[in-house]
Formats: sequence, structure tokens, C-alpha cells
Amino acid sequence: MANESKDYFNKFTSIDSIFSYGSTLGSRKAAVTDNLRGFYLAGGLPTVQPNTDRNGYVFFTRPQLNLSAGNCMRTRMLFNLLTRDVKSMQTWVRATLDPRLYSDLNENARSPMVDNTNPFIPLLSNTIKSLSGWPDLVVQARTSTEGARKETQSVVDGVMEYYQEFDLDATFYNTQEDPITNLFYIWEKYMTLVFEGMANPYPDFIVENEIDYNTRIYRIITDSTGQFVSKMAACGAAFPISLPTSEYANFNRDEPVTLGRKDITVRFRCNGAIYYDPILMENFNETVFIFNPKLRNEVDTGSIRRNSSDFIKVAAPYQHIFNNLCIPYIDKDTNELCWFVDTTNELAKEPISKYEDIRKREGK
Repeated sequence: MANESKDYFNKFTSIDSIFSYGSTLGSRKAAVTDNLRGFYLAGGLPTVQPNTDRNGYVFFTRPQLNLSAGNCMRTRMLFNLLTRDVKSMQTWVRATLDPRLYSDLNENARSPMVDNTNPFIPLLSNTIKSLSGWPDLVVQARTSTEGARKETQSVVDGVMEYYQEFDLDATFYNTQEDPITNLFYIWEKYMTLVFEGMANPYPDFIVENEIDYNTRIYRIITDSTGQFVSKMAACGAAFPISLPTSEYANFNRDEPVTLGRKDITVRFRCNGAIYYDPILMENFNETVFIFNPKLRNEVDTGSIRRNSSDFIKVAAPYQHIFNNLCIPYIDKDTNELCWFVDTTNELAKEPISKYEDIRKREGK
């Protein structure tokens, strides 16, 4: 009898198997695969967990404005950018919107708040609260004219891509010193100055007939762990077309001036929307490599995987140590959203030391 009882309980290898034994609902562990395999006949909805994807990230690529001294001196609207204080808001805006200035020491535009190996604008990713306006994909269909008995026939009559223009509304949390408004004012003012002929793009943009004020907005949705990319979307090209300046000029005595405006909403005019296309990962990584060729070399040669690299791949439990220092990269083999920190970066020395101490204490 004792052996029979022992054999009975040995068949239960987990808590899940105990609760699912004799149940019409089945195992919760196998609910996902069961739901894909066949029809659920127990009544109600299947015992499948709801989708738990995280919000993920929004990335805005940096434009390539020509904010060289010669261009800025052509109009008083850009003249204030030519301050000699590299720690000023003006230098940060200038260095962010014109990555080429970093290689020209005469421009005095190497802001310590700008990592020129980063192709994205961290401030916008850090402060974004909402992004709305993405269009749905629709299959275009054509229906024939009615026959003698009012019968019709419908067939597909188009592509399942979205190449038209649309607007995205991005709402940002406004921070101290109002950097977002300063950034977008210069960005949008430059665009109109180029239109008026009062500012010129860099010569290669003119020769190649390229637009230098475009950005690309990447939308990355991660799984429940926040470590793996589950979905991606991106626009083709975009540029900002609005700035809520009226809110700053309005006056209300009942509202203290020091409170300012908490949120800033900027509208982007976008051309084309891309969903579920695996090339987005390639485009994202290529954008990172253009600004960070050293990372490209180490990924291509495999030194990243051999731990013989100038970069540390920061695991999720330690990412808080390297806040504001990491560069994103998507592993196309695993869909993992990796974060790398450059060990040669002077700002990373102290966090790396802290990271290594923690790893030693953990015996890793």
C-alpha cells in the first residue's frame, strides 16, 4: 500500500502537474502550446496568460544639421550657439544636432554632455511619455461592378506597405533648464532657414541632394523581461513641425511661473511606416556602427563574444550602474537588446570599478 502511494505521488514532477491532474483546464505550463495546437472545449477563455510585452524604448536618430560657425554667423537666430562655454546649453544643442563638429577642434563644440559615438538623442528617449499616430496596415482591395443579380467579386488590389505621410505626436516630460524646447527650436529654425536660403547644408548633402534635418524614429517593444526585442517599428524619415511656444508666452497669475510647463508635445511629419520587417534590426545596428566604428570592428571580429573587447556587455542586473553610459545593439541571432559600455570612456572608470567589485563578491 505504501509503495502504491509512493508511485502515485512520484508521477507529479511539479506543483503545476499536481493542480492540472484530473482538471479539465489542463496544465498552465502547456497552455500556450495547447492553445496553438487545438480547440479549447472546457468553456470560457483558455488559461493562457495575457500578453506581457513591456513598453520598451523609443529612439530618435541625430540629424546632420550644418551648425558650423560660418553658417551660424549668417543669421542672428543661430548666432547665440557660438558661445565659448562648452558646458552651456547652446553647445549641447549644437553638438547634438551637428555630429560633424566633434572632429573640428576649431569649432569649440565638444560638449561633455554629448557622446559622439551615440547615434541617438538620449534626452528624447529618456523623457518621452507618449508617442501616438502610427498608421495601421491595411490590405487594399478592389470590388467588381455588380452583375445581373447584384453579385460582386473582391480581390486584393495593392501592397501591404505604408508609404504615405503621417504625423506622430511625441509628448516629453519637460526637465530643468528646458533643454527640449531649446533643441527643437534650433532644429526647426534651421530647417526654415535652409528653405529661405539663409543657411546652407554641408556640401555633400547639396551634391547628393539629401535632406540633412531628417531623423528616424525607432520603436522597440521588448518581452516581459525587458531584455529581448519582440517587435520593432520605424518611420522612413521624419522631422519636427511644431513647437508649443505659446504656452510659455501665456500668463496666468494663479499659476506660479516657476512651475512652467510640465509636458511638451512636438509633432513629427513622417514618410512611410515599417512594421515586422527584420531589416529594421540591421538598420538599427548599422546606424550604431556608423557612429561607433570600433564597436562594428569588435562585433565583426568576434572579440565581443570572446571577452577580449574594449566593450563590456552589461547584464540586466547591473545596468543601473552604467546609467547614461551605454550604447544599444541588437543581437540578430537571439533578438537580445544588448547594452555595451566602452571601457576606454573616462566617465565609465568609476562605474566599471564598482561593477568589477560586485562581480568579485558574487564569485563571477
